[in-house]
Amino acid sequence: MGKHKILALVMALVLIIGLTACKSGDNTEVTPTATVAPTAAPTAEPTPEPTAAPTPVPVLEGGDASIDFEDGNCDFAVITLPTINSDNSTLSVEDFAGSKALVAVNTFSKKEAYVGIDLSALLGDQIANVATIKFDVGACGGEKFQPISGVLYTYTGEGAATKSDLGAWSVYIESKNPKTVTFEVTEPFAAGQDNYIIIGKNDDVAGNQSFAIDNIKFLDAAGNLLTADTTVKVSDSSPLVSGGEAPFVYGLNCKLNGEYQGDWTTGAAIPAAFFENVQGPVNVVLDVLVLNPSDWAGFFCTDKDWAKPT
Repeated sequence: MGKHKILALVMALVLIIGLTACKSGDNTEVTPTATVAPTAAPTAEPTPEPTAAPTPVPVLEGGDASIDFEDGNCDFAVITLPTINSDNSTLSVEDFAGSKALVAVNTFSKKEAYVGIDLSALLGDQIANVATIKFDVGACGGEKFQPISGVLYTYTGEGAATKSDLGAWSVYIESKNPKTVTFEVTEPFAAGQDNYIIIGKNDDVAGNQSFAIDNIKFLDAAGNLLTADTTVKVSDSSPLVSGGEAPFVYGLNCKLNGEYQGDWTTGAAIPAAFFENVQGPVNVVLDVLVLNPSDWAGFFCTDKDWAKPT
């Protein structure tokens, strides 16, 4: 009997310990496993459509200019007639190549346009320091681009008697229209004298292509930019404005109302009687006659009935 009791007691003790262990296991919290969402596949970037190549734009020299025409002023410039084939063109400030520019428009086909600029008025006492002249020039106004070329003349001294040919410029390629041209001054300008330049267009394929001038730079020998007063006007006494005793005139076999007036050359004084007799409609018989804008300008050939403008 004693053995049975001891065995029963041991079994009861084992059962109690087992139940206690089960309860302890039931109180253990189970940490849930996080669910990882599948990673989306990267979206492919759309292939850009090819674009047309941009039209080449001429690269011009940057920086300030002595004259950029953005103020719309151009009274310091005039159309002049230095050759027998000069055109009495119109001159104005217009939009060109993204900015304002001075534009000379031909009046007659196959004629040459010359723009005179009064440097004495623009630069004052600085005029003697001008060593280099730069500007942008381009063809404009036509239905399509046409190559053009021209020249740059300087004038200085009393009555602008000293003329220098600084060379030619040209715009032959549309992708380089306009282009920057540079000229070194060969005959120094003189303060207190008559000083001006003439930028001429004397050749183009179409024969009547207009041309534009922009960003004119006057530089001294050290490359410093000289400031110009663009509010000035061409002086009435400037040789650019004809008149006085010796206007520009060309004439051969000239007759007025049947009376022979003589043959004239550049700079010759016009006979006073010629103007005294021009009061109304007249008959002019001549081979060639060209006068400057301040008088009456034109190109006449043979027998013409003509009246002087009032």
